[in-house]
Amino acid sequence: MVAMLLGTLIAALLTVAVIVARSEIAERFLDKSVGDADATIGLTAELLMVAASLFVTDAAQSIAAGGLRGLKNTRVPLPFVGIAYWLVGFSLGYVLGLKIGLGATGIWIGLSIGTHLCRAPRPAFPAAGEQVCSQSRPLIA
Repeated sequence: MVAMLLGTLIAALLTVAVIVARSEIAERFLDKSVGDADATIGLTAELLMVAASLFVTDAAQSIAAGGLRGLKNTRVPLPFVGIAYWLVGFSLGYVLGLKIGLGATGIWIGLSIGTHLCRAPRPAFPAAGEQVCSQSRPLIA
């Protein structure tokens, strides 16, 4: 529980930092003397905004999956990841980015939605949550 709270807090702080400094981050990695630098910096700042939207949920689901992995329970997260990332996120990214015409932003929006969906259903399955939160193994064997 402490890991989840601390990880979510750090991810929230990093989200705010990336949103506030997204243009400056892009400028640090790109040479402004190149012809299309302004357009590239604008696209990079837009993509950083979309990517920042998934920091908190990705941190929470990664910590939860790591807890389950530590308990040798990898079967619980597998269907969520498979459906959320590959079935929903990848398909939605393809449709938004290439069929609707949003380009790279649409692909990242699809992947971001997949990440949000990967985290969302886990609390609905109490067996996984109880196993992580109420495991009563001794710390020293």
